[in-house]
Amino acid sequence: MNTTFNLLLVGLFLSVPLSASAQKDIDEDALQFDPYTRNERAAMAEAGYRKIGVMPWADGHTTQTIDRSLGGVPILWLETEHFRIGCSLDSYTPDKSDPMERKKLKAELNDLRELLPSVPRKVKLIDPWLRMHLTARRAEDLYAQMEEILNLGENDFPDPASKISGRKTTLGPYLGMQNKFTILMTNKKSTLERYQATFCSYRSNGAMMYYFPDDEVLIFGLAAEFDGMGSDTAMHCMLSYGLTINLLNGYLAFRHSMPAWLSLGLAHSNARKIDHKRNYFSEQRAFDRSDKKIWDWEVRVRGRVKNEADPSFSEMAGWADHPSMSFTDGMIAWARVDYLRREHPRKLAEFLRVVKSPFPSGVEVTVERLQTHQVDVFHATMGMTPEEFDENWRAWVLKNYRKK
Repeated sequence: MNTTFNLLLVGLFLSVPLSASAQKDIDEDALQFDPYTRNERAAMAEAGYRKIGVMPWADGHTTQTIDRSLGGVPILWLETEHFRIGCSLDSYTPDKSDPMERKKLKAELNDLRELLPSVPRKVKLIDPWLRMHLTARRAEDLYAQMEEILNLGENDFPDPASKISGRKTTLGPYLGMQNKFTILMTNKKSTLERYQATFCSYRSNGAMMYYFPDDEVLIFGLAAEFDGMGSDTAMHCMLSYGLTINLLNGYLAFRHSMPAWLSLGLAHSNARKIDHKRNYFSEQRAFDRSDKKIWDWEVRVRGRVKNEADPSFSEMAGWADHPSMSFTDGMIAWARVDYLRREHPRKLAEFLRVVKSPFPSGVEVTVERLQTHQVDVFHATMGMTPEEFDENWRAWVLKNYRKK
């Protein structure tokens, strides 16, 4: 079966001997002790945590395997309800010249304090464990947001507690995946590169999105050293962006990927709700403070619609993957999803469900089949032909988006 998953390729566990640098001494006890929960069971449960420290990861390797293979990089490990997270981010001092970020972080820390009362009321330096807790909270908040977008109920997937070890059901507990989604947030890009070289059969040049097939695990990896990731807010936007894509592709199990325009549009939609000025990611563009008004997508999209310079839905359905999409394509995909989320949220949820449902056994899933499938499914679930979608969306943009 031919499947496409944008930057996600099937992963194979590669057994690599430990280098001498992997023997570097680190204080493992300190890395496995969270000063905010003090590893106390009640405090962890209140925060929604399942485990701190050593845990399974994906396709034959554990967090302990990762620690040994990366040569002493101090990684914190935390398991939440839906995620397993590794974080080696340094302490972070909010930029005094950025009042928006300081306000945002203050609100997030106040919310976090409701779950972790030991978080200080005044935080000048966000230490590595606080960065881990913020990452965990952001991931779980996004998961809940995606459940709402997908219109999911409590009984749509099996209860994780009923999962029998070693036996796979048709759909797993985590949006259909058998195992939890994983996140690896690193300070240095070389750490992410070494992880990929050791455990993956594919190495990306930037943020990592990867599928481990044996355990059905989707991982998102991000390094603070990547272009545009100099601020905590930019990293938050990119985390939301990447996790949205992974959650959508993992929805109803990873048998084929979500249509490229749809997953990219939803990824932008979620990230822009965090900070619309810091999310305009594409294969060609990263966040840069010097860019002026490039973030103002409403005006840009309206201008393209006014000048009839926007692609049709039938053209968008032919976009095979994210790397082949331009900056403008991503902007248009966001605007299409913006319309569907605001005007037809329940129909959008049904479209996402049907278009991502597995094909019958024996059907070869090709790019051409996926293109035809999404057009047919859109008509059936949304009650609009491609041409009607184009017409309705363009009229909506001209009515609702600013001219300048």
